[in-house]
Amino acid sequence: MWSSPRFWMVLALILLLILLVVAGFAVAQYYRLYRSWTAENSLVRIDPYGLLYYTPTPEAPAAEGDTTVLLFGDSRAAEWVAPEIDGYTFFNRGIHSQSTAQVLGRYDEHVTALHPDIMVLQAGVNDLKVLPLVDSVAEPAIEHCIANLDEIVARARAEGITVILTTIFPAGNAPIPRLPVWSDAIPAAIDRVNEHIRAQAGDGVYVLDTYALLATDDDKLRGELSRDFMHLNGSGYTVLNQALVELLGRIQQ
Repeated sequence: MWSSPRFWMVLALILLLILLVVAGFAVAQYYRLYRSWTAENSLVRIDPYGLLYYTPTPEAPAAEGDTTVLLFGDSRAAEWVAPEIDGYTFFNRGIHSQSTAQVLGRYDEHVTALHPDIMVLQAGVNDLKVLPLVDSVAEPAIEHCIANLDEIVARARAEGITVILTTIFPAGNAPIPRLPVWSDAIPAAIDRVNEHIRAQAGDGVYVLDTYALLATDDDKLRGELSRDFMHLNGSGYTVLNQALVELLGRIQQ
């Protein structure tokens, strides 16, 4: 059988078919990723601050007498399903992939316009993800991230809004496809920004140390709380909501 030309011809055809299937899958994946990347970049050009993501007014008005809480920031805020607490109404103005510059740029439309009593701010990681790609802007990127967070907090306090400033979530182990655009510079920068965030607690500003709640002993995102190496699953947000509810109770005392 092994010496039969027919056997080798069939085997070659099977291998060719497998190669064609793999190549087709790779092309489809590339097309999907390229289309997604192009769409995202086109939207940034058309709507750099993401003002088209939400209606100008709340989806539903807060009940009279309720304390209003705004979840504000990037994808980690966008995916944060708020806890249900009597006497509180939550709004969400998180947008995926946004830098702190973009979050700051839409402050008037997405914070001032809603007049929240309390703002929960989670942002910064998208600034720091560029560090392995453009070494020349590493230091300015970190400083710019800190300055933007400070400006958002300052504007909120000037409007009488109580601020819950969250630390940036830890990252897990980067998967193989992300290794070319990942380095230890990112976790180091997260630590540096978080040190600054923790130091901001003061009059009307509370720090919710989400990093400490989510990290393993070796400073990785806990696997049972994550849906990928950068984002949380429902269990992760349950952990955060338990801490948030406790903090809201202390703020309202």
